[in-house]
Amino acid sequence: MNMQVHLPSRLSLIKTLQRFLVCVKCSAFLLFSLAAPAGAEELSLFARGEELFMQNKLQEAVPLLEGAIGENPSVPQVYLYLGAAYQALGLHEKAIEVFKQGIDRTDGYDAVFFFNMGNSYLALGHQDTAELMYTEAISLKSTFPKPYLNRANTRVRLGKYQDAIDDYTIYLRLDPTTPQRTNIEKMIALLGEKLLEAQRRQEEEERRRKEEEARRKQLLDSVLKSLEEAAEETQDVEAGTEGAQEFSEELELAD
Repeated sequence: MNMQVHLPSRLSLIKTLQRFLVCVKCSAFLLFSLAAPAGAEELSLFARGEELFMQNKLQEAVPLLEGAIGENPSVPQVYLYLGAAYQALGLHEKAIEVFKQGIDRTDGYDAVFFFNMGNSYLALGHQDTAELMYTEAISLKSTFPKPYLNRANTRVRLGKYQDAIDDYTIYLRLDPTTPQRTNIEKMIALLGEKLLEAQRRQEEEERRRKEEEARRKQLLDSVLKSLEEAAEETQDVEAGTEGAQEFSEELELAD
């Protein structure tokens, strides 16, 4: 599964930055727009780390970005780039810790941090936790499209098909021009078929259960009726025997 990661673009001292898309390891995509932090001198480590990151020199970028956090602990872009570098290197536990630090130390980007944490938890195989992270991101920013898509994919794996359909539908509404639209619509149709199949199977199982229950009841009634009839016949025989015994005693007295 491709992971969507939101990151800031190149720094600029006089204008907000353009949205960009960059490919990283494991077909991960990094996408995010942020306003440039003030103070170029303060971000020299970050600028160098960012440049190495953009050149896909991740091992070299990591120590610089770690140093940038020490110099600028309140700048969210630093945490986003460092976390993304860890993700690209497959170090998802470290990425999660960095994103948690970003939530604790910065303001305004908690939804993005939770989203990226969800991606790392998903990569680690913790699907339930990933779903919770995407849900948290959505609760913080309901117009943020990517968490809906990733939560939908996660819910498919968890077998929550109707919830997945709901998320896919919202995602298409928030991002109607997504290049994945055709595939998402196919997925919605397939999930709808699975839900109908499950419903038919459940109805068939219920029908069979009722038929079996009726058959057992009929058998029970039949056996019970036979037992009751046998009991009545036994009572009739016993009553006839008592009458014959009384008649025999009367004959003996008459002699």
